[in-house]
Amino acid sequence: MSGKSLAVIGSVLLVAVACSSPGAATPAPDAADAPVADGAASDAPATAEAESVTKGWREKTVEGLIVRWRPLPDPIPLNKLFNLDIELANPTGGPVDGVTQMRVDAKMPAHGHGMTRQAQTIMDGSERAHAVGLLFHMVGEWEVSVDVYRDQHWISAKWTETLE
Repeated sequence: MSGKSLAVIGSVLLVAVACSSPGAATPAPDAADAPVADGAASDAPATAEAESVTKGWREKTVEGLIVRWRPLPDPIPLNKLFNLDIELANPTGGPVDGVTQMRVDAKMPAHGHGMTRQAQTIMDGSERAHAVGLLFHMVGEWEVSVDVYRDQHWISAKWTETLE
Protein backbone atom coordinates (compact mmCIF):
# COMPACT_ATOMS: atom_id res chain seq x y z
CA MET A 1 0.00 0.00 0.00
CA SER A 2 1.33 3.44 -0.87
CA GLY A 3 1.94 6.23 1.62
CA LYS A 4 -0.83 8.25 -0.01
CA SER A 5 -3.38 5.44 0.53
CA LEU A 6 -2.34 5.07 4.18
CA ALA A 7 -2.75 8.82 4.71
CA VAL A 8 -6.31 8.74 3.26
CA ILE A 9 -7.27 5.72 5.40
CA GLY A 10 -5.81 7.39 8.49
CA SER A 11 -7.79 10.58 7.84
CA VAL A 12 -11.02 8.63 7.39
CA LEU A 13 -10.43 6.71 10.64
CA LEU A 14 -9.60 9.91 12.51
CA VAL A 15 -12.84 11.54 11.37
CA ALA A 16 -14.87 8.41 12.18
CA VAL A 17 -13.44 8.16 15.69
CA ALA A 18 -13.93 11.87 16.37
CA CYS A 19 -17.56 11.77 15.24
CA SER A 20 -18.42 8.72 17.32
CA SER A 21 -16.68 9.76 20.54
CA PRO A 22 -18.91 10.49 23.55
CA GLY A 23 -17.81 14.14 23.68
CA ALA A 24 -18.63 14.85 20.03
CA ALA A 25 -20.97 17.75 19.44
CA THR A 26 -24.45 16.67 18.41
CA PRO A 27 -26.84 19.34 17.20
CA ALA A 28 -29.82 19.83 19.45
CA PRO A 29 -33.25 19.32 17.93
CA ASP A 30 -34.73 22.55 16.61
CA ALA A 31 -37.70 23.41 18.82
CA ALA A 32 -38.61 26.40 16.67
CA ASP A 33 -40.80 24.25 14.44
CA ALA A 34 -42.65 22.58 17.30
CA PRO A 35 -46.24 23.75 17.84
CA VAL A 36 -46.91 25.96 20.84
CA ALA A 37 -49.39 24.60 23.36
CA ASP A 38 -52.00 26.91 24.84
CA GLY A 39 -50.70 28.36 28.09
CA ALA A 40 -47.17 26.98 27.62
CA ALA A 41 -44.62 28.53 29.97
CA SER A 42 -41.68 30.54 28.67
CA ASP A 43 -38.66 32.20 30.25
CA ALA A 44 -38.46 34.82 27.49
CA PRO A 45 -38.40 38.52 28.42
CA ALA A 46 -41.70 40.34 28.93
CA THR A 47 -43.36 42.18 26.06
CA ALA A 48 -44.47 45.80 25.99
CA GLU A 49 -48.01 46.50 27.14
CA ALA A 50 -50.62 47.54 24.57
CA GLU A 51 -53.39 50.10 25.06
CA SER A 52 -55.49 47.99 27.39
CA VAL A 53 -54.86 44.66 29.12
CA THR A 54 -57.56 42.47 30.70
CA LYS A 55 -56.73 38.97 31.96
CA GLY A 56 -53.93 38.53 29.41
CA TRP A 57 -55.95 40.11 26.61
CA ARG A 58 -54.86 43.38 25.04
CA GLU A 59 -57.18 45.53 22.96
CA LYS A 60 -57.31 48.41 20.56
CA THR A 61 -60.30 50.19 19.01
CA VAL A 62 -60.02 50.95 15.30
CA GLU A 63 -62.79 52.35 13.08
CA GLY A 64 -65.52 51.44 15.58
CA LEU A 65 -64.25 47.88 16.04
CA ILE A 66 -62.63 46.55 19.21
CA VAL A 67 -59.79 44.16 18.37
CA ARG A 68 -58.59 42.00 21.28
CA TRP A 69 -55.59 39.67 21.18
CA ARG A 70 -53.47 37.55 23.47
CA PRO A 71 -50.24 35.73 22.66
CA LEU A 72 -49.83 32.07 23.56
CA PRO A 73 -47.49 31.66 25.31
CA ASP A 74 -47.32 35.01 27.06
CA PRO A 75 -44.78 36.57 27.13
CA ILE A 76 -43.88 36.06 23.48
CA PRO A 77 -40.76 33.87 23.25
CA LEU A 78 -37.68 34.77 21.23
CA ASN A 79 -37.06 32.59 18.17
CA LYS A 80 -39.83 30.10 19.02
CA LEU A 81 -43.26 29.67 17.49
CA PHE A 82 -46.20 31.30 19.20
CA ASN A 83 -49.87 31.87 18.42
CA LEU A 84 -52.33 34.74 18.81
CA ASP A 85 -55.95 34.41 19.83
CA ILE A 86 -58.01 37.22 18.33
CA GLU A 87 -61.50 38.44 19.25
CA LEU A 88 -63.56 41.21 17.70
CA ALA A 89 -66.22 43.17 19.58
CA ASN A 90 -68.68 45.91 18.85
CA PRO A 91 -68.34 48.88 21.25
CA THR A 92 -72.15 49.00 21.52
CA GLY A 93 -72.26 45.35 22.64
CA GLY A 94 -74.02 44.10 19.51
CA PRO A 95 -72.69 41.45 17.15
CA VAL A 96 -69.83 42.11 14.76
CA ASP A 97 -71.26 41.69 11.28
CA GLY A 98 -69.69 41.77 7.83
CA VAL A 99 -66.30 40.21 8.70
CA THR A 100 -65.20 37.73 6.03
CA GLN A 101 -61.41 37.56 6.48
CA MET A 102 -58.67 38.17 9.06
CA ARG A 103 -54.92 38.03 8.68
CA VAL A 104 -51.98 38.61 10.99
CA ASP A 105 -48.47 39.76 10.18
CA ALA A 106 -45.48 41.35 11.94
CA LYS A 107 -42.45 43.34 10.86
CA MET A 108 -39.46 45.16 12.30
CA PRO A 109 -39.66 48.69 10.85
CA ALA A 110 -36.19 49.62 12.16
CA HIS A 111 -34.68 46.72 10.21
CA GLY A 112 -36.90 46.84 7.14
CA HIS A 113 -37.98 43.20 7.29
CA GLY A 114 -40.74 40.99 8.58
CA MET A 115 -40.95 37.52 10.03
CA THR A 116 -39.12 34.64 8.39
CA ARG A 117 -42.38 32.72 8.09
CA GLN A 118 -46.00 33.49 7.34
CA ALA A 119 -48.58 32.90 10.05
CA GLN A 120 -51.77 31.05 9.20
CA THR A 121 -54.96 32.75 10.38
CA ILE A 122 -57.91 30.44 11.05
CA MET A 123 -61.29 32.10 11.51
CA ASP A 124 -63.70 30.75 14.11
CA GLY A 125 -66.94 32.48 13.13
CA SER A 126 -66.96 36.19 12.34
CA GLU A 127 -65.72 37.42 15.73
CA ARG A 128 -62.81 35.07 16.56
CA ALA A 129 -59.63 33.85 14.92
CA HIS A 130 -56.43 32.02 15.78
CA ALA A 131 -53.14 33.04 14.18
CA VAL A 132 -50.80 30.07 14.24
CA GLY A 133 -47.06 29.93 13.63
CA LEU A 134 -45.76 33.42 14.33
CA LEU A 135 -42.05 33.69 15.06
CA PHE A 136 -40.03 36.69 16.25
CA HIS A 137 -36.48 35.69 15.38
CA MET A 138 -34.75 38.84 16.71
CA VAL A 139 -34.84 41.08 19.77
CA GLY A 140 -36.20 44.57 19.23
CA GLU A 141 -39.48 46.26 18.33
CA TRP A 142 -41.98 44.29 16.26
CA GLU A 143 -45.03 45.96 14.72
CA VAL A 144 -47.88 43.46 14.73
CA SER A 145 -50.97 43.99 12.60
CA VAL A 146 -54.34 42.29 12.65
CA ASP A 147 -56.13 43.08 9.41
CA VAL A 148 -59.90 42.57 9.34
CA TYR A 149 -61.88 42.55 6.09
CA ARG A 150 -65.28 44.00 6.99
CA ASP A 151 -67.97 45.50 4.80
CA GLN A 152 -65.81 45.44 1.68
CA HIS A 153 -62.72 47.16 3.14
CA TRP A 154 -59.70 46.37 5.33
CA ILE A 155 -59.40 47.64 8.90
CA SER A 156 -55.92 47.36 10.42
CA ALA A 157 -55.19 47.26 14.17
CA LYS A 158 -51.45 47.74 14.81
CA TRP A 159 -49.37 47.67 17.96
CA THR A 160 -45.76 47.20 19.02
CA GLU A 161 -44.29 44.27 20.92
CA THR A 162 -40.73 44.64 22.22
CA LEU A 163 -38.51 41.63 22.81
CA GLU A 164 -35.31 42.20 24.77
